[in-house]
Order: sequence, then structure tokens, then C-alpha cells
Amino acid sequence: MGDKYRRVVSLRGALGGIASILGQLTVVLVLAAINTIQKYYILYIIAFMASLFSCILLSIISNIPKIPKTIVKAEEEVEIKASTIFLMITSFMVSTTLLSIAWTPYIMRDLGAPDYIAASIGFIQAISAVISNVFWIRRKPETYRIAILLLSATPFLIYITKNPLLHLGYAAIYGFTLVATNLYASLAYAGLFKKLGAFKAGVMLSSSYFLALFLSGFMGYFLSYNIILVFMVSSVFAIVGLSIGLVAIPELAVVKPIYTRLYSRILYNVSLTGYSTIVYGLTGTAKVVVKTTGLILALLILYIIYRMLYYIVLFSGGLS
Repeated sequence: MGDKYRRVVSLRGALGGIASILGQLTVVLVLAAINTIQKYYILYIIAFMASLFSCILLSIISNIPKIPKTIVKAEEEVEIKASTIFLMITSFMVSTTLLSIAWTPYIMRDLGAPDYIAASIGFIQAISAVISNVFWIRRKPETYRIAILLLSATPFLIYITKNPLLHLGYAAIYGFTLVATNLYASLAYAGLFKKLGAFKAGVMLSSSYFLALFLSGFMGYFLSYNIILVFMVSSVFAIVGLSIGLVAIPELAVVKPIYTRLYSRILYNVSLTGYSTIVYGLTGTAKVVVKTTGLILALLILYIIYRMLYYIVLFSGGLS
């Protein structure tokens, strides 16, 4: 299953990268060729037509196989490793999403780069992603350590570099290492498929991306007034992800295995305690909210009944 899964992931990533290349190339050409505001309307129309075409293709596909829901009682070591990978990939995804929020405004507003340069960053990332899928798919897990090292340094390098053209090189590094990090997470969960269960492994991998989008969107909204803070928070999350990978994940760790198991267990226990505390707090808060809402509704109903009785008595002539 391992080699087959690697081929599927690699092919999917390569095809997705090719689609991104076509999209980014279209954006760059339209932005460079047209100087009026109409260029943005044209891009929106092209995006709408592409989305509509993809929906039509999905609607005509038949006999899509369903993955059976399997629940497996996993060993504690498997749970620890899965949770550690979840924390690492979530940290990196928060970092990269915040970076995506700040990067384009930074080079256009602060560095004065034209819009087609900003669009070229996405184009180069797409090309790099295609190459990355082919390059990393046959590498040993230990080599992914290089990818997370480079990825964690990207936010800081982008901020201190004032030449917009150099950002094109960072875009290539960013796309190359981001694909590798995501690929490692996919392969790691695939390796835990039988011990963790297909349903749980899939949920943990996909939920890490959704959690990262929620956290980065929330923080990006409140930090958008100061782009420096966005880069700082992005760098912090990148360092957190790098630290988790280098000390708590066996394939990536630079410390002895005995310390890796110790750090991963500590991280697991801390995260489990934090999760339990949050759930308990949210449960208590939810109960208070429900009780308060019920009390308010009861008082409102009593008030409505009182007013109805008042008007009934008034209209019947009971009050002078």
C-alpha cells in the first residue's frame, strides 16, 4: 500500500500543481497585459467559468468508491505519534497561511512591486510544487528534515528582504518545502493507517488544515493593521512546528530516540490536558448560556402573556 499511496499522492500533487501553473500564468498575463480595472473583472469571469467546468466534471463521475468507516483501538504510542504530527503540521499551516495573508500586501504596498510581480510569486510556487512532488516522493523520511528547516526560515527571510525580485526565489523555496511538509504528513498518517484506522487518520489530517485556517484567519484579522506582527506570529508558529519536528517526531528528530519518546509523550500529555480543560470550560460555558437563554425566554413568554391578559381585560371593559 505504501508505494501505491505514494504514487497516488505524487500524481495528485503534480496534477494540482499543473492546474495551479495554468491559473497563475493566466493571472500574470492578464495583469501584465491590461492596465485598467477591467483586468480584475476578466479574472473573476475566468475563475467562475473554471469552477463551473470542474463542478460539471464532478457531477458526471459515477461509481465513486466509498471508504468504509473503521474505528480501531490504537496503541498509546500510535496515538502519541499521530497527535505530535497533528501539532507540527497545524503549526506550519498556521505559519504559511499567515504568510500568505501578509506576503502580497507587503511586496506591493511596502516594497512597491507591480501586481504582476506579486502574481508571479504564485506562478513560481506552482511550478516549484510540481517539481517538489516528483522530487520528494522517493526520499527517505529523514530528508524531510531539510524541508521543515527551510520552510521555518521563510517568513523571516521574506520580511528582511527588500528587493521584490528576490522574493521570486523565496517563492520557489516556499513552494518546494511546503509541498514536502504536507507530503510528509500524508505519508506519516498513511503509515499509521492500519493501527490508527482510516477514518481517524483522515479526520486528523484534514482537521489540522481546517484548524490552521481558523486560527490564522482569526489572528490575521486582528493583526492586519500591523504587517510586522503578522510576520512575527508566522515566524513563531514556524519555529514551534520546527521544534516539534526536530525533538518529538522519530523520523525528523535530531536528538536520541529515548529523548524523542520522552518529549513526544510530554507534548501529548500537555496537549491532552489542554484539550480536556478547553472542552470542560466550553461545556460549562455552554450550560450557562443555555440556562441563561432559557431564563430569558421564560421571562419573555411571561411578559407576553401578561401583556395579552392586560389588553384582553382592557378591551373587555374591565379597566376604566
